[in-house]
Amino acid sequence: ENQDYALIISVTTALPTGSGLIIDENFSAGLPAGWTIDTPMGIPWAVPGAPHLSNLTGGSGQFAVVDNGWVNQTVTSLRTPQFDLSANTAAVLRFNSAYNYDTFESLNVDVSTNGGAGWFNVWKYQGFSIYPMSYQLDLSSAIAGHSNVMLAFRFDSEGWLSGDFWQIDNVQLEVYGGEPQPGDPPGQATAPIPSNGASGLGIESNLSWSAGTDATSHDVYFGTNSSLNG
Repeated sequence: ENQDYALIISVTTALPTGSGLIIDENFSAGLPAGWTIDTPMGIPWAVPGAPHLSNLTGGSGQFAVVDNGWVNQTVTSLRTPQFDLSANTAAVLRFNSAYNYDTFESLNVDVSTNGGAGWFNVWKYQGFSIYPMSYQLDLSSAIAGHSNVMLAFRFDSEGWLSGDFWQIDNVQLEVYGGEPQPGDPPGQATAPIPSNGASGLGIESNLSWSAGTDATSHDVYFGTNSSLNG
């Protein structure tokens, strides 16, 4: 006698593996190795920060700062080294920020995917703020999968004698994908047979699936509905 049953195999796309911080910088040792400062005009970035300013970003200790003082037309970029993200599927940038409010200047994050030969803007802020801020930017669509990636923090007075200072601290770039790393969760099973949603199958059907990455076992549940608590 045939008996009703349900086979549940998760085929949801697995979470990206291989997450890790390729930038984790608090500027405690000054300008990090491989980082550069490009200043077409005005006051350059300083690392460590200006001695007459304390860390206002919400971080502690040293920081990077453009100390413009409302008297210069300034365009200056603090640039990271080049990274190979060709094996990565996602990337998230985080940083602490503080600046004295003004109207005209802009704070920017630019990226390059050709080793600094060309740049495009992925984040821009203009407006009034006197509070420490913590930003998290999903840069996956801009830099994941590229082999010659650089980031730049650009202060731009936008042609005016404007802008007091911009501080940044605790810069992190976390990437996902690539080779699995210790602590990553195992991947989920894929390619189930019978296929997901199949119906009208006999009780003697063979069951199989492709094991998830780094999975040591899989649980198979039988029932009459899709709830594991049913």
